[in-house]
Amino acid sequence: IKNQDELFDAVDPEWQGAVPYTILISPAGEVVHRVHGEFDSLELKRVIVDHLGRTYAPRK
Repeated sequence: IKNQDELFDAVDPEWQGAVPYTILISPAGEVVHRVHGEFDSLELKRVIVDHLGRTYAPRK
């Protein structure tokens, strides 16, 4: 990566470089959530829980 624009595109093409920037990526590499600026921790937890069932099965 030679410059910031290449970095931004490599991480997420929708990222314009502003911070804070939060991104949640699934194991398949899909961006499932992104927030420019401050985020709501409860909202982020909900997104994580919504996606856990797709890749995680708790022990019985």
